[in-house]
Amino acid sequence: MVGSARRSPVPLVLVVLALAFGPGPARAQGTTTPAPAAPDAFRPRLVRSGTVSLGGQLLYGVLLGGPFSDDFNNGLGAGFNLRYRTAQDQAFGVSFEAHNFGTKAPSDSAAGHDKLQVIVTTVDYTKFGSIRSRMPKYFQLGAGIAQTRLTDNDGEKEYPGDGGVFKLGAGMEYWANRSLSLDLGVRYYGVLLRSKLNHDLQVSLGFNFYTSP
Repeated sequence: MVGSARRSPVPLVLVVLALAFGPGPARAQGTTTPAPAAPDAFRPRLVRSGTVSLGGQLLYGVLLGGPFSDDFNNGLGAGFNLRYRTAQDQAFGVSFEAHNFGTKAPSDSAAGHDKLQVIVTTVDYTKFGSIRSRMPKYFQLGAGIAQTRLTDNDGEKEYPGDGGVFKLGAGMEYWANRSLSLDLGVRYYGVLLRSKLNHDLQVSLGFNFYTSP
């Protein structure tokens, strides 16, 4: 009985040592398996052919030359565009914009001019670059019609006439998410009215919402 009692602690010690220093399944998995990587905040959005986008812009414009620039200088405007992607890096669309310009020298007369508005409607071609990045670039060509309206201090309106317009532009988009991009651009408009060319420069800040994400 005494010899048996002296030998009995040995298996118990071996079990304790095995539990203390032996690898444990859960413990080994926790120390050797790396934590899962956080998902990327952004994946490049390649816009597929057939995708439609709707956009809106706030505009700030300046008249750089031409008959209208004698009396009007700058002002805020707004625009809207609809684009259809014919390929991943190009699109055709239409734009509707209102360019507003204040007078250089305000008049106290009721018949004096208060502001000039040029309504521009164009068909556009847009070519995109860096389409696999978060900030694609683009350049744009467009042509269409321009309708002009003068507003006097007493609210009376005059219509100098309609004419042709062409535009050249460039800009960049920033993908806020996979359906919405922010847009910053600069565009030159040549407004031809009564055989005279007016030079209209616009800076735009807006957004584009893309279908079919």
